Amino acid sequence: VNINLAGNCIQDSGAIKLINAVMHAPAVTYFNLSDNLLKDASAYSLLHLLDKRYDLEHIHFEDNRLISPHHQKMLDVHGRLHQVHTDMRATLKQIIENGDDVRTLNMNDPDTGRLWDRQQQADDTLLEFVFSVMAEFRSHINESDFAGTRVRDQHMPTLSRILSDPDICPLSILNLADNDITDVTDMFRALKHNKCLKRLDLSRNRIPRCNGFPIVDALKGNRILDVLTLTGNPVSLSVP
Repeated sequence: VNINLAGNCIQDSGAIKLINAVMHAPAVTYFNLSDNLLKDASAYSLLHLLDKRYDLEHIHFEDNRLISPHHQKMLDVHGRLHQVHTDMRATLKQIIENGDDVRTLNMNDPDTGRLWDRQQQADDTLLEFVFSVMAEFRSHINESDFAGTRVRDQHMPTLSRILSDPDICPLSILNLADNDITDVTDMFRALKHNKCLKRLDLSRNRIPRCNGFPIVDALKGNRILDVLTLTGNPVSLSVP
């Protein structure tokens, strides 16, 4: 959905209502408020929109009447950052969809890692976006490094779905070290029947002792996984 309201003499009161509506309208991908009568009061709402809606492909607010140079500078910086985030999503999607040409997805590559870290600090949905694309498209990626990328329990359902169906993404090496994972029940339930994954690194997460049984249970039925690293977790693999 495109919303083009350029050159309509819109003032702060109306703009703030429009911005709040777009905030909760994920179908909107283009939003143009340029060449209106927006002043500093709209800047706060625009900044909030830029911080939360990184899926907006295009947003324009130039040629208004912001008085404070600080506000204008902040909006310019956030606008450029927003475009970088959009480009990053497009780039990652292209990499994952690129079939036989790409076998490794390394988020800790020196160049990719720095860009990823800066963007993920502002866009908390970026990681879920990557996992969703991996689950949606039948990728040929067989090695993924997500160490230290803030993987959490909320990402486990999508990641478990990827591991449960090797036709989606035939991963053989998966690095999830140095994250915030506590619940691996769904992941190891998927691994019980996985026929591709050979190495899984979950070191230095927060997997509790009570998760030991589903891990042991999965390992009994898995003859493919060669290396499982759990160093630095309080989990216990002893069978009661």
